[in-house]
Amino acid sequence: LQDNLREADALDWTYMNGGHGNVGTHEDIAFHLAFIDDLVAAVGTAMGEVPWGFGVDAETLTAHTAMLPAWYEEIAR
Repeated sequence: LQDNLREADALDWTYMNGGHGNVGTHEDIAFHLAFIDDLVAAVGTAMGEVPWGFGVDAETLTAHTAMLPAWYEEIAR
């Protein structure tokens, strides 16, 4: 997504209509790229702070499949 946004931003235009939303500007692309950078950083921080298996009692499991969704849910929270 970021590569596509940067490529579109490098084109010569004043206003962009991407087809599914509001008309945008180069400033809108810059805002969106900054948002993605912030989101990636926040998720990376959460992934480093939330221990694997959070919220799951490993003693009661018969399969490991419950661990990943529980971990993702806590990261998202």
